[in-house]
Amino acid sequence: MSEHLKPAIKEIVKVLRKYGMDYEQTAYVFKQARKQTQLKPQKRQKKGTVKRLSEEEINRFLDQAYGRKPKIGLMMSTLYQTAARVSEFVALEIRDVYADEQRIVIRKGKRDKRREVPIVQELARKLQIHIGQRKSGPLFLTLRQKAYSQRMVQHLTKEIAIEAELQHKVSPHILRHTRATLLAEAGMSKDHLQIFLGHEKPETTQIYTHTAAIDMKKAFRLAMANNQNTSKK
Repeated sequence: MSEHLKPAIKEIVKVLRKYGMDYEQTAYVFKQARKQTQLKPQKRQKKGTVKRLSEEEINRFLDQAYGRKPKIGLMMSTLYQTAARVSEFVALEIRDVYADEQRIVIRKGKRDKRREVPIVQELARKLQIHIGQRKSGPLFLTLRQKAYSQRMVQHLTKEIAIEAELQHKVSPHILRHTRATLLAEAGMSKDHLQIFLGHEKPETTQIYTHTAAIDMKKAFRLAMANNQNTSKK
């Protein structure tokens, strides 16, 4: 504790004792004092890397999802490839899919900001077949012909990860992290990644490029080690 705070602590102790406050009363007083003085907590520094799956793990996850049911596989593939937040994913409608142009429009983004996400031809083709003759409504329907809830998608993601025997806890947000990091590793610029993910601030995107750089270094060292072992044979 800094020395210059000791006098302030002594004065606060005197006041608390004077009014005979208990723990809850003291907590309330400090809360109100912070409000009146407009004190705000310091922003936590984000960790240097984010949790994500390896390329091999994401492939196992998606294979397991398709093995469970083609529609489930398509759901998880769409969730992963668009790097959509789970709230954005469950809000997707048929009108948001432009299969011929290989893009999906995300209209329910953070603060209701609209953005367009490119998708690969294979996913566009599968979504076109999945939609069929439907013209409107949720992109993915439950057995009761309703849109999936966020909780249902989260639970489904967790179940598939367990079935795929992945060592990590997997959530829709982990899939988003994984997609973002692998795109950064593949060379997508920070500016383009920011647009793809719907981030308002470039600092939010920075963590993915940082993670990608660390993973690149690991891959490089592993490749060099393997090369050295091979040359010794």
